Amino acid sequence: MKFNAKRNYLHPVLRPHSDDYPEGALGTSLRVAIDKKEVNLEITFEVSEPSIQAHISGGNAICAAMLYCSTTLYREMLRAGTGSTTAETTICTDLLQGNVEVHPSIVALDDFAFQSSTVHEEYRSAPIAVARWSPLATDQTWHFSVNPSTRPAKGIFNRQIEETLPDGEFDINCDTTSRYVNIIANSATMTKLMAISGEERLTLPTVYTSALVSALAEIRNMEPEASKHEDGWVNCIQTRLKGLGINLGTEEQNDGSHTLFRAAQSLLGSPFGPYLDLNVDRISSEEEG
Repeated sequence: MKFNAKRNYLHPVLRPHSDDYPEGALGTSLRVAIDKKEVNLEITFEVSEPSIQAHISGGNAICAAMLYCSTTLYREMLRAGTGSTTAETTICTDLLQGNVEVHPSIVALDDFAFQSSTVHEEYRSAPIAVARWSPLATDQTWHFSVNPSTRPAKGIFNRQIEETLPDGEFDINCDTTSRYVNIIANSATMTKLMAISGEERLTLPTVYTSALVSALAEIRNMEPEASKHEDGWVNCIQTRLKGLGINLGTEEQNDGSHTLFRAAQSLLGSPFGPYLDLNVDRISSEEEG
């Protein structure tokens, strides 16, 4: 329970797949209304943990959510009012395109010493210091799309936690009836991936290129009558492939214009170039030093 190399926080956090609060739970609901000019969002928090409820009511903590669009790099922090469990905002549609993420959390508004009788017993021996802006609770990330027909290939991916996977290992779920391709890892590994998610020179040519090759294999091997999500990742990729003039062909006849590996690179904007430049520069700097 206490800090180790696989944990993210030095204090208890109410979150999925954690027993920091054995009986507590956080649920969120997201309402999204999109028209031609603006996107209206409202996120509501349902907290069933009395100590965290008390901090919200007392003004020590606030319900918030970070909105992030990787395509446009737009980000905004949604904040509920003091004592409120609902946050909302209106955003111009020009600022958003493709996949948009909403990361819900309850954060401390100031430094304080935390103590609770409902937290896991290993945290009850003494008050625990919680720093300002540290999370008291988090929930799974929400996703929605703005102009989904134009979203980039990298927007088809979602993250999923599976604690049975070993550290540093990823899996993938390419369900054609789903909206997203799920990249799967345990919470420690996923935290490391999210920590570098803004550095696409590292993530695109590694995890996402590998995942996209698997997704392309699923598309190439699909039966013509196979079910698929009408606004899902399959239609997105097929539209992108057509726009780039890429034919995957068939596995048996090997008659495509591109291999899956090369097609994945084209869909992601040739990510290996920036990756190689980054590492050449790093090695040169080390040699000069």
